[in-house]
Amino acid sequence: MLRRIGLPVLMLALAWPAVASAGGYATVGLQALPTHLEPGEPWMAEFTVLAHGRTPFVEGRPSVTVSRADGGVVGTYPARLVDQEGLYRAAVVFPSRGRFEYVIDDGYSQRHTFPPVTIGGDGTEPAAAPVPAGEDGDPLPLALALAVGAGFLTAWIVLLLLSRRTARGEPALGA
Repeated sequence: MLRRIGLPVLMLALAWPAVASAGGYATVGLQALPTHLEPGEPWMAEFTVLAHGRTPFVEGRPSVTVSRADGGVVGTYPARLVDQEGLYRAAVVFPSRGRFEYVIDDGYSQRHTFPPVTIGGDGTEPAAAPVPAGEDGDPLPLALALAVGAGFLTAWIVLLLLSRRTARGEPALGA
């Protein structure tokens, strides 16, 4: 009986890690870019965090981290929940003129990098529009398809190896 159920159990065990690693992501939708700011002037960064690109994530502790273009961290600014739709707000301050990078830690699964900005002078860069949450594509179906495909490929390789052993007259599963 162990021989009959051994192969399906082995196939499931080999496929499970690929399927299990397919989940656990969030999207961040930035409401507005930091434009026309002077050094020391607070930018009220408002952003939406959606678990799996769909469900408002309201249990996290997101933050915005600002760094100089050369990599030196200026500060990390905690965000607070504004409403139950997953909208968060953080008061972010760029301390001087120059080019800065900022990253939003969604408090769920990852850090989201946005284009650098130039503070002071004639405004900020870039001219790109903010990205609404959930509109950057839903990678879950693709991740699941890849995981299932990897599981089937692994199972096929195992079956091929086992059939070669059986063809040579060797026991298939340690019998």
